[in-house]
Order: sequence, then C-alpha cells, then structure tokens
Amino acid sequence: MRNVLNNILVTGTGGDSGLATARILKDTPGYFVVSVDSSENSTGLYFGDSKEIVPSAKNKEDFIKEVKTLVEKYEVKAIFPNVDEELKIFSDRDNFPQAIISPTKTIEICSDKLLTLQELESVIDVPEYKVLSELEVNQMKFPAIIKPRVSRGSKNIYLVKSHRELVALSLFLNENQNLDYESLLIQEYLPNKEYTVDCLFDFDGNYVLSVPRERVNTKGGISSVGQTVFDDRFEIIIRKIGKALKFNGPVNIQLKEDANYKLKLMEINPRLSGGLPITHRAGINLPDLAYKLFMGEKIEKQKYKELKVFRYLNEA
Repeated sequence: MRNVLNNILVTGTGGDSGLATARILKDTPGYFVVSVDSSENSTGLYFGDSKEIVPSAKNKEDFIKEVKTLVEKYEVKAIFPNVDEELKIFSDRDNFPQAIISPTKTIEICSDKLLTLQELESVIDVPEYKVLSELEVNQMKFPAIIKPRVSRGSKNIYLVKSHRELVALSLFLNENQNLDYESLLIQEYLPNKEYTVDCLFDFDGNYVLSVPRERVNTKGGISSVGQTVFDDRFEIIIRKIGKALKFNGPVNIQLKEDANYKLKLMEINPRLSGGLPITHRAGINLPDLAYKLFMGEKIEKQKYKELKVFRYLNEA
C-alpha cells in the first residue's frame, strides 16, 4: 500500500469503461479517484471519491480549460480518458502530460476503421473490405456488414443479406444519419466467435500483457457475459499489432473468427474497455498496472484465471 494517495482523474464515467475504471481504482488501496463526466446523471460520478462536471469534448477549448483546472485543483498525477472523442485531445502531451494514452498518430489511425485495416492488412489477417463508394455490385458477397468508418459501440452497424438491403440501409444512413458513401465501410461477415483482448503496453511501446475473452453475450456493443480464455493465438497477433502501431498504456482489440475459424481484426480502441470488469475478475487490475508503468515502476509477470463472468445492472 502506498503511504500517499495518488490522485487519478477518470473521464467519461457515464460510460461502461469510465465507470469500471473509477470503481476498480476506488477499491484499490492508494488511490483518490476524481470521477468526471459531462452529465450530472452519469452513474460513475457517484463511484469516485469526488465528482466533477465538465463540458463536452465537442466544445474543445472549454473542455481543455476545465480539465486543466481540475488537474491543478486536485494535483492529479494521472488521467484515464474513456471517451473516444476525447482521446486525441488527451494525446497532446503539451496540454496533458498526465494522460495515460497512446500517441496522437496511433489515436488517429485507430479512430478510423478503414485506416486501421489499411495499416494492418499486411501485418495480420483482416476481413475483406471496401468503402461503399468504391464498391461494384458484382464484387459484393452476402451476408456482409455495413458500418461507419468512425463510430463507437454498435451504433449504425448492420448485417445485410442482399443487395436490396444494402441499398435501403445505405440510403437510410445517408439521409437520416448524415453518413455519405465515403464514410461507410462494407466488410466481410465473420460468423464465428468474437473476442475482445484487453492489452497493456509500457510507455516505450513494449508489449506487457494481454487477456483475451470471448464475448458470449453483448448489449449495446458491451460484453454482458464474457469468458476469459487461454489461447496462444492472441498474444502472437497482439505482439504483431504492437510492432506496427505504437501503443502506450491500455488498449482493447476486437477480433472475430471467420468461417474457417481464423481470427481477423475487427477494430482497435486505444483505451480501457467497457468489459474491463471481466478482466478484473480474472485477476488483472489493468488501471493499477497501467498507472504503475506510467510512474516508472516495474511490475511482475501477471497471470489471469480462465472463467466466465456475468454482468448485471445494480442500483445506487
């Protein structure tokens, strides 16, 4: 146990990853957690040691100003960003040297699913893909997935089983969601098991650990039932990705098996995951380990348990 509390600011505590991060760190000896969100109705605000409301990251200048004020007020030693729209802001080391976050270039690549696939298709297996505007009818194989290049959770992601469905959905997304054909990705449908891998890299970009879990059941893009697994395939893939892209701190990488059970990349989120409590139950305290690495501490080799975790709603 540390003698002095480490003041940690956790953003986006209205979301699953922010809420999980705040809860885990508050229950870990040695931390004082400042829970932050743009809404006063965010559940995670009430699971920290202190709560603060900040402007949305869409109001970039106001957001930066308010977070800097909180950093000074609480003498914050580290920040865990959990909102996709905030990641690039926090990757600016001049503004936020306290942020536990990957470099700006990595954030920019991972925030665009097309750029991610293009960057890694020569490194690991990825699904077949096309931007909708470049797709020719005779190239199309059904079923397929249509989704925005930039999105979060499972918003605006659809399975299409025919050309007619594809036309109807693309028109809907174009006219009602303001997604033009350049911003829509058509991707090979992968029919078998889906996994999220919670990963950790040190601040020189070196691989530290990974915990793969099958997404047994999901709600809103987040695992409601998860099964951690022991499978050497995952570490091999994660190490390859880590050599192609520089990561610092926590990252979650989503993979899915194709019809031949080959793992292919779905997406990369350079932050903590919404299913973080599953990894925590398996014995890995990812926020704590990330903070120790950030502060220059050495950590011992970690082992996790293979188990199934059921998540449920609770009242506060």
